[in-house]
Amino acid sequence: DFFRLKPFIVSVDTSLVHLAGWFGLPLTLLLPLFPDGRWLHSARPGLTIIQQERYNNWDYTCERLLDIINTLS
Repeated sequence: DFFRLKPFIVSVDTSLVHLAGWFGLPLTLLLPLFPDGRWLHSARPGLTIIQQERYNNWDYTCERLLDIINTLS
């Protein structure tokens, strides 16, 4: 099974987030500074949300993602 081979899934504001949640898979969601407000109220087991700190700057977001990846290896 493809999903069972992946330790976690990384996504942006897409339907993949809903699919991973439906399957109960761990997921890291990357959000812009001003996302759709529904994402900020999502409390799902296994969901990690990383949001931009500054508009149009993904540096912090990517650094946090790398921190998470490094804890897996």
